[in-house]
Amino acid sequence: MLQHLPFTSNSKTPSEVPIFKAEDKSLAVDHSRRSSVRRGVSTGWENLDKYMSLKQGAPLFIAGSPHAGKSQFTKALLVNLTKLHGWRHCVYLGEDGSVEELTLDFVELYVGKPARLKTDEGKENEEAMSESEFISAFTWVNEHFAFVSPDEVNIGSFDIETFFSWVKAFEEEHDVRFNTTVVDPWNDLAMDLHAKGGREDLFLTDALKKVRDSSRINERVDIVVTHIAAPYSKHVSDKGKRFAAPAEPYEWAGGQTWFRRAFVMLLVYRPPAPDSFRIGKFKAETVFGETWLLVQKAKPRGIGKVGMCRMKYDPKTNMYSEFDQ
Repeated sequence: MLQHLPFTSNSKTPSEVPIFKAEDKSLAVDHSRRSSVRRGVSTGWENLDKYMSLKQGAPLFIAGSPHAGKSQFTKALLVNLTKLHGWRHCVYLGEDGSVEELTLDFVELYVGKPARLKTDEGKENEEAMSESEFISAFTWVNEHFAFVSPDEVNIGSFDIETFFSWVKAFEEEHDVRFNTTVVDPWNDLAMDLHAKGGREDLFLTDALKKVRDSSRINERVDIVVTHIAAPYSKHVSDKGKRFAAPAEPYEWAGGQTWFRRAFVMLLVYRPPAPDSFRIGKFKAETVFGETWLLVQKAKPRGIGKVGMCRMKYDPKTNMYSEFDQ
């Protein structure tokens, strides 16, 4: 007959086996019980804070259709995080222009005025910020942002491991620590599908795990911006405009791997506006510039919850603002 030996504190666990009893972490448990807060920091928008927060160690995945405003929202979020919490960012924004153009974008978001002295039509911009405002904002951007620009050094393609190695090298060289990184868009990265038998889902599973590991190891919020799968515009608004409903979390480009691997999933959706429409039993009336932010997954527990808030985007200032829910 087999004898069941008691599992006592005297039992030994080989150090190479990653299995622990509660008492092995008793001091850490006590510290966590007394001082830890599960929720992260504010996004800078009160209504969005009801559904999500940013916690260093947990990555953020953002998706949306083309022209939904996901890149512009990401930039506005970074500015909020620096204004509120002093965070520093290392960003790759492959579709938003050169380092010079990106610098001006963040300068404008910081001040809330145009930085360029000429309008898009080539006329004098009477609403442009003053020289002193520009110098102050430029100094602020220079202190808190670093821009990844492979084209500057003729690098044709790179993968997620290479990206993180660049971030680490820059941090060590300049004695700085970034609180966030951004890869936008995700499909700019090189994909070695041959090593995964041609299967994108297996490649994506491995790559997103590297993002999760990076956030955890570096106590950072690594942000990935991607697209949704091709939307099906089967709905018609009251003004006769065809449109697609917000993508489900398993409808992100690449499939449900995002849903499985993500910590926080945020969908940026731009509905027909100004307009009114119905999706199933849901009836909506929208205003000019309306954008919906849908938190589709919130993990770890306590960081947020699934839900939606409405925002307004101003194309003149490229800024997002809240209005009553």
